[in-house]
Amino acid sequence: MKRYIITAALVTCIGFSYGLRPSFDVNAGWQYLHISSHGASATGNFAVIGIGTTAPYFRYMGLSASVFGIALGEDQTSLGVAGRIGFIEMIPTKYVSPYFVQNVMLDFSTSGGDSYTNLFLEGGLGIEFLTSYYVSPFIEGSFGWEHSDLFGFSLNTIGISVRGGVKFSWIK
Repeated sequence: MKRYIITAALVTCIGFSYGLRPSFDVNAGWQYLHISSHGASATGNFAVIGIGTTAPYFRYMGLSASVFGIALGEDQTSLGVAGRIGFIEMIPTKYVSPYFVQNVMLDFSTSGGDSYTNLFLEGGLGIEFLTSYYVSPFIEGSFGWEHSDLFGFSLNTIGISVRGGVKFSWIK
């Protein structure tokens, strides 16, 4: 059993030496939202703090998820768990690796004859500064669109966000 664990650790270290590394990230940034519904609209600026994770399934591709997030606005504070999940593709180089992120979320529920539908699409670009340590800084920008239907009431949201932070990996 010990031999299999050592073999798996060596394959992981070799396979992800210049590519996507399994990691947890801590980030902070800014988000702008424009919400519209039946001719009425509202906008808001939010300071965002979050925690996420990246799980590679191939050397240059993986899954990315936002595990926890707080959005602090002028009139509103939002707290979320498991905010989004999507794919990440990296173009690895030795020191700086640009990457692409796509997130999709579909939520549908019904209760007592009422239904709720939520569709969320997001795309973004980022740069991770690879280091020879377990910590790598990153910067990311994204554009998102969300459509919600609740009790026959339709709501559209467009958002732009910029965030930066550090990724903590157990593989150098």
